[in-house]
Amino acid sequence: MSRPYFLKYPIAILLLTSFLSSGREAEPLPAELKTEPLLVLLFDEVPIYDGMEGFALKTTVSHNKTIADLNAKWKNAFKDYPYPYVTVLRSAYEGNGEVPEHRFVLNSRLMQAYNNRESMWQPKDNVLVDDIKIYDIQTGTGHILEDRKVLGSHLNINYIITELRSRLEKGN
Repeated sequence: MSRPYFLKYPIAILLLTSFLSSGREAEPLPAELKTEPLLVLLFDEVPIYDGMEGFALKTTVSHNKTIADLNAKWKNAFKDYPYPYVTVLRSAYEGNGEVPEHRFVLNSRLMQAYNNRESMWQPKDNVLVDDIKIYDIQTGTGHILEDRKVLGSHLNINYIITELRSRLEKGN
């Protein structure tokens, strides 16, 4: 059986992605990210209720395993991050729970939608093409960290951390 066209020519895809993302400088990140805490929102597990069974139980257990894996990846990725940060469950942040002091929040509609178990296959409001941003809660501005319109719809935690560190070290 013949492979799909795009699998035959992966370098063409790489070059096209590079071409689409070039020609535009990344906007500078605030220098205060080196001294002010960045809040990293972790994903919430879905409660398993008495009597839950069948497909609902299977998908909830699977979702919660994925959530535990993602949260472990976030914590591991930030392990060597040289600047101040704090982690908190998204439910605590969105529900006005106890949240450590912070100035910046790493967030995106994609991450919020996944946490809320919205369908990733039938996105509403362009869920799958939302930028990952660092929001400055003092100024109300959002700084694009990863342009999802170019990079696709998956959440690449290592890329996000590498991009964040690189841009802070370079001063943009």
